[in-house]
Amino acid sequence: MRRLIHPCLIALIATAGLVGAASAQAPEDRRPGHIRVVFQDDPATSATISWTTQRGRGRHRVHFDTVPHGRDQDAYRYRVDAQINDEYDDEEERHESGDHYHHARISGLQPDTVYHFLVRSDGRDAPRALWFRTAPRDPDQPFKLLVGGDGRTTSDDPDDRSDRQRMNRVMAQLFAADPSILALSYGGDYVQDGQEYDHWDDWLEDHSVQTTLPSGRVLPIIPTRGNHEEDRRLYNQVLGFPGADNARGYFTTRIGDFALVTLDSQGIEDDDSTLDRQTDWLRTQLRALSGEFGGRPVRWLTASYHRPAFPAHKSWDGGPAEDIRDEWVPLFGQYGTNLIFESDGHTYKRTRPLLNRARFDRAPDCDADGDADESLGPVVCDPDDVTTVERGGVYYVGEGGLGANLREPSNRRAFLDPGQSRRFFHVMLLDVTPDALTLHLVDQDGCFVDEPGGPRCARDVSEDGPLTLARRTVVPFESEWRFLEDADSLPFGFEQPVFDDRFWPVGRGQLGYGDDDERTEIDDDTATAYFRKTIYVDHAVAAAEITALHDDGVAVYVNGQLVGQRYLPFPQVHGTFASAQSDDDEITHLEGPAVADAFVPGENVIAVVVKQVSDRSSDLSFDMRVTLTAPLGGAPISEPEPEPDAGPVPGPEVDDQCVSACAVRESAGCPVFDLERCWSECSEELASLGGIFSIYLMCHSSATPTCDAPRAEDGVFVPCFFDDSTLFNAFGVAVF
Repeated sequence: MRRLIHPCLIALIATAGLVGAASAQAPEDRRPGHIRVVFQDDPATSATISWTTQRGRGRHRVHFDTVPHGRDQDAYRYRVDAQINDEYDDEEERHESGDHYHHARISGLQPDTVYHFLVRSDGRDAPRALWFRTAPRDPDQPFKLLVGGDGRTTSDDPDDRSDRQRMNRVMAQLFAADPSILALSYGGDYVQDGQEYDHWDDWLEDHSVQTTLPSGRVLPIIPTRGNHEEDRRLYNQVLGFPGADNARGYFTTRIGDFALVTLDSQGIEDDDSTLDRQTDWLRTQLRALSGEFGGRPVRWLTASYHRPAFPAHKSWDGGPAEDIRDEWVPLFGQYGTNLIFESDGHTYKRTRPLLNRARFDRAPDCDADGDADESLGPVVCDPDDVTTVERGGVYYVGEGGLGANLREPSNRRAFLDPGQSRRFFHVMLLDVTPDALTLHLVDQDGCFVDEPGGPRCARDVSEDGPLTLARRTVVPFESEWRFLEDADSLPFGFEQPVFDDRFWPVGRGQLGYGDDDERTEIDDDTATAYFRKTIYVDHAVAAAEITALHDDGVAVYVNGQLVGQRYLPFPQVHGTFASAQSDDDEITHLEGPAVADAFVPGENVIAVVVKQVSDRSSDLSFDMRVTLTAPLGGAPISEPEPEPDAGPVPGPEVDDQCVSACAVRESAGCPVFDLERCWSECSEELASLGGIFSIYLMCHSSATPTCDAPRAEDGVFVPCFFDDSTLFNAFGVAVF
């Protein structure tokens, strides 16, 4: 993992310089001020540049270019007029100061590119030119985001902005020290009273002055609406939503293979029908982002909204929490969301990995005195009493920290991770790479409170280091697979880990025939082919993504569980064909909790069946990539280990094995389809393998009751079941 800037280095950045150089951004003398940049759905190619003026007349324009030109407006190659211009509302009346907002939406930008810009209104230029960087489009390019919320002041003293300003300076320090930081995902509650323009005026000044660097670099915002934004009127006017396609306030931000789904939890309280609309929209977004519509799934999937589904401080049933748990939380689990950012609690929390409504084996209702306290939701008297929640779940983190008055989290709530929830001002730094999603915590002193191997200032929040989701491809394309071609019948139990595939041939993907792009060619008379591979992982799996290349139909099993199929009926029957013809080298993506839950720490077997659409089909293709994600804070996933070479494995004495296998089955009264063939196959194995063999026998009468598992004299178990097609081997292992 790339090393972050050391905490001591951050402290060396001159805070006074960060603020003083940008102080001219407040609107004055009718010149543009409060200049900010807002990212929404595609920050690689688009942005909204917004500003405030004291008067609304005249032309309002942004001049921009990929090279700096200072205040020479004529030197800039591009210009865009502000499409939205109006006066800020203050509740039902126009604000008496007459301040106006201006929003210039810019599209067609180049990814990962610096854009210098100069704002001009009513013939007057902004005090200086500024710049921002667009997001990368390359899915393998690392980047970072700041994440936080609740920077409002308090009702006791709305004019006290000191804590918010302190956290703004911390964010500016981080931003100045790390050029890979792209933007701030703001979780809502910017101001105390969202209907008072004076409050927004203060917030705009704090943000534009304190987070814009002396170099002129602007920290863009990815906005989320909070409950203090009230009826969203001024919120929309400040952040550029009125008149936009996303005026509804929920959208998806895509950066390479990363997605941040922003939702409007306050809209649920405003209007009941908003819940249904957002839920339908969220379901469609998650389906698309997970590749269900045929596109490439994102590598990392996150979401942000304000009111917490799993609150660390507020009531379990407060606000829209129950609606979110009922409607959104199951979707997050179903589609393998990695992280959920919540706000509103004015504290820091990290939950256990949760699915659906969070199921606990033990969650007694008790408070400190042993009495029920329903406002806490599922709680425990002793954190040690909580059984680990479901593997592969979703982590809910955050709850504010950018300046609003702090509150104490209730660590007895069963869904909180003990020791991970604390009361302190903070901002989260999300580090996004192809292999890991890492969440760092930075406090009000600019210290990485979870940075391992160095000073942690005065605070230890996480003794385990940063919170990390580690991602690794354990089966790349062109890996080796064992395969069975031109089979006469279904190798029953081939999908089970105990199936013996030692004598199947081995080849590298792509496997198949007919397309001239195969690394391993198989028999071109094969209408149904079977593939198996064993991998090893050293940790529980939080998320899994399987990408299958196939022609035509495919079904994929992990440790005996069917995790996905395309163009194939279930159950598998050897003689049937695929239900539809695929495209050449068609790709099917499989992921979600069901896929992740099929993997276990240790040895895992992946089994695949590929079928032609008919016995006259001219080609068959198969290859696969498997990528696993370890839990937050968990150990990295192991690299794939080489499979043992195909060939016989030494066993007990063959004569005893052979005699025991056949004789015991006969004495058990479990009929074999041809007992004489049993002995002859033993003899054939003896001759061909030189004393070592593996033989399968079949119980062939469904009317025969299940046989006990007698023990042969040499200690070999030979269990017998009455299924028509259950296989057994001479070592006594039933394959079922």
